[in-house]
Amino acid sequence: MKNLVLALTVVTTLSGAAFAETVTGVKGKLAHLALYIGSGEYEAVLADPMVKQNLLQVVGKANMPQIERDLDVRGEIEYREGCLVLEGNAPHQGGEEGVSIWIKVYDGSVRVGQIHKRKSIIYAKDSQYNYIPSGLRDYVKNPTFNMESKPPSGVTWMR
Repeated sequence: MKNLVLALTVVTTLSGAAFAETVTGVKGKLAHLALYIGSGEYEAVLADPMVKQNLLQVVGKANMPQIERDLDVRGEIEYREGCLVLEGNAPHQGGEEGVSIWIKVYDGSVRVGQIHKRKSIIYAKDSQYNYIPSGLRDYVKNPTFNMESKPPSGVTWMR
């Protein structure tokens, strides 16, 4: 049994490391966090001093408890548009209470999209809306509680 646990630990550790190595060219102030890509180690990323400080600055202390609740049910950390992406939702409230945290590896800046009480919110210090990563803009523009029964105008659905 001990050998099985050790083998699983080694495989898990190596698979996470191997995945992080496949994301090449990750450079910047938070490049050391690239090893968490593909893992569920949200706490390790959020505990980084720069991430912690920038997240608090962008969302404010009063909003942090809801942000933390909204990360309760979550998947793996992704790497998109030069950012570590941490997404989740509150327990039993998928699509109605959720958050998407985008941490830019290059400079450590943080942007957050939140679905709260059926409203979309973006927390970002950007001077222009189009500077916000498109994936985050899509997250707040198309929350899952707005499930459409047909394609939007101008979209052809080929079946």
